[in-house]
Amino acid sequence: MKCFKKASDLGHVESFFLTATIYHFGKGVPVDKNEAIKYYKRGALKGDAQAMTNLGGMHFYGDGVKKDSREAAKL
Repeated sequence: MKCFKKASDLGHVESFFLTATIYHFGKGVPVDKNEAIKYYKRGALKGDAQAMTNLGGMHFYGDGVKKDSREAAKL
């Protein structure tokens, strides 16, 4: 996790998705939807399709965010 966060801080696009996924599903850390959303957004803004898909799913299902099918469709 330290390596992924460091890589994210340095702007490594794939690290945004990986860090977000770790927080989203609590793989080795407590689940933290706010942190997951933050890193998914960073990845989505850089064009990472996986980050966009997962963030869109969170919006579609209201997973950690207000349910918003329009935002989900945009992503």
